[in-house]
Amino acid sequence: TRAAMEMILREEPALLPVLIEKTAERVSVIRDKPVSSAEVDTVLTYYYALIAMTCLYGGFWGLKEVISIQANLSNQAARLNVTPVHKMKIFGYSLLAALTIHYASLLILFAYLRFALGIEFGSQLGYVLLAALSGSLLGVAIGGLIASFGPWSEGLKNALLIAFSMVCSFLSGLMIVDIKHITVKAFPAISWLNPANLISDAFYALYYYDTPDRTLLNIGLQLAIAAVLFGIIALVVRRQRYASL
Repeated sequence: TRAAMEMILREEPALLPVLIEKTAERVSVIRDKPVSSAEVDTVLTYYYALIAMTCLYGGFWGLKEVISIQANLSNQAARLNVTPVHKMKIFGYSLLAALTIHYASLLILFAYLRFALGIEFGSQLGYVLLAALSGSLLGVAIGGLIASFGPWSEGLKNALLIAFSMVCSFLSGLMIVDIKHITVKAFPAISWLNPANLISDAFYALYYYDTPDRTLLNIGLQLAIAAVLFGIIALVVRRQRYASL
């Protein structure tokens, strides 16, 4: 607008009063509009971070299912590896079962938070359920990835999963909400690299913003990361061979 006015005045200086009048009219139609009709509520950050931690704890299901097909770590896996059914098919069915159980437990948590504690998730229920599903899938994938590497015991891998989940949850504001803002301000990339941040921000965006754009971006990133992790798990598991069972 400024460049257009300068060009007009260079060619027609006499139009200055007209331009001033038009500019005044233009300013009169500009109004401040909030990005959301919802009130900012930092307490919700704790609950959304709690949901994120619950999603990451779906990793216990992924870890269990990956260990159950590694014959050097589980007697059950040793029996499965000598069956005529392809190992990856068994693995796929097991992961779907694990995801179903974890997602169902997550829905119970949502019901408790919403109807017993009165925690708001916004009015877009479909996106809330989709965000919960993507978070659950990401959690299962992370657990499966931890289980797929190394000959370590199941106890050690469980400890690694707990440590990873708690660090991510802490940085997403589960214990101290200001930690989330401090870390994001110091390292902006952590908003996209921390899975707990991706999950909790998806829910907060649904509550705070009137459009689902930010939530869909977070869901897309979660699904992309989960797909990469499952691809790595499949490559590692398929290459495993055993001299004897």
